[in-house]
Amino acid sequence: MAATRGPLLNPIKEEQESYPYRHVWGSAIIQIVVLAAATAVIFVANSLLGIRLPPAIAPAFNTVLVLLPVGVWILLSVLPERRVSQPRDRLVFVVIVTALVASGVALPLLDGFLQPELWLPHESAINRILGYTFTLGIIQEVSKYIVLRYAVWRDHFRIRTDAVAYAFAAAVGFATVQSINVVLANPSMSLDVVALRMFEHLAINIAASLFVSLGLAETRFDHPTPFFMTISVALAALFAGIAQPIISGLENATFSSQGSFARPLFGFAFALAVAAVALVVNIFLFSSAERRERERLRAEDAR
Repeated sequence: MAATRGPLLNPIKEEQESYPYRHVWGSAIIQIVVLAAATAVIFVANSLLGIRLPPAIAPAFNTVLVLLPVGVWILLSVLPERRVSQPRDRLVFVVIVTALVASGVALPLLDGFLQPELWLPHESAINRILGYTFTLGIIQEVSKYIVLRYAVWRDHFRIRTDAVAYAFAAAVGFATVQSINVVLANPSMSLDVVALRMFEHLAINIAASLFVSLGLAETRFDHPTPFFMTISVALAALFAGIAQPIISGLENATFSSQGSFARPLFGFAFALAVAAVALVVNIFLFSSAERRERERLRAEDAR
């Protein structure tokens, strides 16, 4: 009787013992939804309802807003790690190092030297995609890959989704520095615009980083072709290179029937779609890889 009562009284403990890691896909989806909802609420309050902050306190609220992704990430990713039997360490370390690399190397190279925003907006659509891919995309994704490669790979990769957790942390770190730079360069920027920039940076970084995580996971566990990691980083750079000019173009395009209010919403909706598509594609690819590994192990056991 006592042997059957234990699992019934402790279903959570039994589940944790059978899967001792934090589930990353659910927390990633929740974080994106929470930040998208916060952005939408701020945009509606400022642009539709006309609720404006006093100029004296607006910069402080802008600073809090650009740090919101880090706060949500700590609440929904870092703290839950403490409730599982085998937590992932170095998550905070990855955010900090990625932020330092972005602030000290990647963004000065991008904004101070290459300056794609000065010459790419006047090019054709194809040239803008290629230009952003070979500037923003490569610098952004190679920087995050280097951090992940030397900070956590291979020893901290126990299962495939460890790569997702660490890549998500790198995306949060890089996107936060991008948003901080926007606020520092435009201290009088309205709260709704800051919210849109914050979410766009985060969505592009998360979407691209998921492809980097796929390359790291497969290289760690499946030993594919030596070029697989290079292909994954290139795909991530291309994803960022496509997303950035389209989002900017949607926000700056003229929609005579919708008016100026609708234009930022097109960019916001596309940024949300970019993150959603990347999540769906990578959930499918990771699940397929895990299924193939289970089938291989079963075949080996059957021999």
